[in-house]
Amino acid sequence: FNQPVKENELPIDFYPYMDLFSHIENQDERPELDDITEEDWQHFYKNLINLFMLNKSEMTLGNEDTLNAFLDKFATDQVAEYNEQFTEVGDYNHFRGHPILLMEPNKYFFPISFMLYEALYQSPFHWIMEDENYRDKHIANCGRFGQNTTLDFIIKQWGADNLYHDVQVTDSKGVKSTIDILYLLENKALIFQTKSGKLSQLSRQNNDEKIFDLFKEALQGIYEEGLEERDLLLDANTKLAQSDGSPIKLNQPLDEVYLVGVTIRNYPTIAHQAHRLLKCEKGSPYPIFITIFELDIMLHYLDNPFDFFYYIRQRTELADHFIATEELSYLGYHLCNRLHPIKESTMIHIDDKYASYIDRNYYPYKFKVDHHVEESRDPIENRWYNKWFDSIYKTIRQSDNPSRVDMAYSLLDLNPQSVDRLINQIQQLKQEVKENKKRKNFSAYVQKKKVGISLLALPKQDKAMLKEQLLEMSIIEKYKKKADFWIGLGFIEDSIRPFDNYIYLDEPWVFDKELNKKARRRRF
Repeated sequence: FNQPVKENELPIDFYPYMDLFSHIENQDERPELDDITEEDWQHFYKNLINLFMLNKSEMTLGNEDTLNAFLDKFATDQVAEYNEQFTEVGDYNHFRGHPILLMEPNKYFFPISFMLYEALYQSPFHWIMEDENYRDKHIANCGRFGQNTTLDFIIKQWGADNLYHDVQVTDSKGVKSTIDILYLLENKALIFQTKSGKLSQLSRQNNDEKIFDLFKEALQGIYEEGLEERDLLLDANTKLAQSDGSPIKLNQPLDEVYLVGVTIRNYPTIAHQAHRLLKCEKGSPYPIFITIFELDIMLHYLDNPFDFFYYIRQRTELADHFIATEELSYLGYHLCNRLHPIKESTMIHIDDKYASYIDRNYYPYKFKVDHHVEESRDPIENRWYNKWFDSIYKTIRQSDNPSRVDMAYSLLDLNPQSVDRLINQIQQLKQEVKENKKRKNFSAYVQKKKVGISLLALPKQDKAMLKEQLLEMSIIEKYKKKADFWIGLGFIEDSIRPFDNYIYLDEPWVFDKELNKKARRRRF
C-alpha cells in the first residue's frame, strides 16, 4: 500500500476509477499516481463500497414502518458472530437469510442482489412455521405446490404420457399406499417424492446439533419411504391405479426404479449433504435429492426421458465414484464428459467450475440474452457431438422395441472416442460394400459392461437377407464373447437412414451345446 504506484503499473481501464482515491469530504483532493499512499487506498476501497451502498433515506418505500420491518428481517451486522459454527460445506450461512449488511448507522450494503431475492422466497416459510395453528396446513400446501410444479415442469418437456400422480399402490396383502409422482419408461420407472412433510420442511436455518440431527433424520426417512415404494413397484403382485381409481397397466415388468426427492426449498448443497449423511442399504439404489430449481434446469438439458433416466442411473450407480458439492456440478460434468467411471481412480471430486458452466450457458438463455455470450468460450455449447450417432440414438428412442431403454443405455455407455471410431467403421463398411458389392461386417466387445456390438453391411441386392443374417451374426458373436447384452446394426450400401435393421439381445449368457458348435464353425 505505501509504495508509490508507477503510471505503467495500472491498466488503462483503471483510470476512470481514479476519482475513488479522493477523500469523501473533499472530492477535489485527487492524488497523483506517484503520490498514492496507504491512506489513499483506504479512501479508494471505502468509496468503492459506497457505490453499492444505500442510505436509509434513499429507500423510498413510502412507509417508514414498512421499511423498518423489512430491514429488521433482512439486514444484519452480525454475520461473523452467527457463523462461528460454520465448519462444513452446506452449513447454514447467516448471510443467506440476511443479505443486506448494515455498514454504518443508516447505511446498507447490498453485496449480491440475487441473495436478497432468494431470502424473499425462503424466509416467509420459516415465519409461517412459527404459527403452530397453521403449520400443518402450510406443510400440506407446500407439498401440493411442489408436486404441481414438478408435474408442470415434466409435462412441459416430455408431455403427459406415462406420467402419473397420487398413484394408488396396493400390495399382495391389500395394504394401500400412495406414490407422489411416477413416470414409466418401458421396464424402468422413476419416483419423484415431492409431498413428504419431512421433505417440505427440509432447510438448514442454523448450525446447531439439534437441527443437524433433524435434517439427517428427515433425509433418512424420505429415503426409506422411497425404498418401500420401489420394492412394491418391483413386485409383480402389486396393483397400481391412477388418482381417479383407473388401473395402470405396465407394458412389461419393471426391473429398476430410481428415486428422486424434490424440495421447494432452495438448498443447492442437498446433494452433498445427502451423500454425507445417508445410511444406504447394501444392494439398494442411491437416492438423488434435488431442489425444484435444479429440476427445472435438469429438464432443460435432459429434455427427453431417456437422457434423464440415463443421468439418474449414472448418478445412482456412481454415487461413491463421483463426489460434488451440488447437483449442477454433476450435471455440468455429465454434459461435458458424461458420467462414466474413470478406471484409474476410485473417487473423483467434480470441481464447482462445472456448475459455473451451467450458469454461463443456462441463465443467458433463460433471460433471452444468450446472443451476448461468446459461444467459443462455453464448454457446454461446444461439448462433444456426433450427428450420425445422434441419429441412431434418436431412432432407437422412437422405436416400439420393448428393450429400447436398455439399448439406449448401452449406446450411451460408449465413450465419445469409441463412438467416433464406431461411426467411422460404419461409414467405412458401407463404402467398401458399395465398391466391392460384397458383404462386410465388424464386431466389438466391452468386457467390463458385458455388452457388444455387431455391424453388418450388405449390397442392395441382398436387402431381403439383412435381418436374418444380422440376427444370426449377433447371436453367435454374443455367445462367443459370453456377453449378456448385444446390439446388432444392419446397413444397406446405398441407404441414407442411420441403420436399416437392428437387433438387441439381452438374455444372460448360458452355455448352449448347439450354439457352441455353431460358434466354432461359423466365422464372420
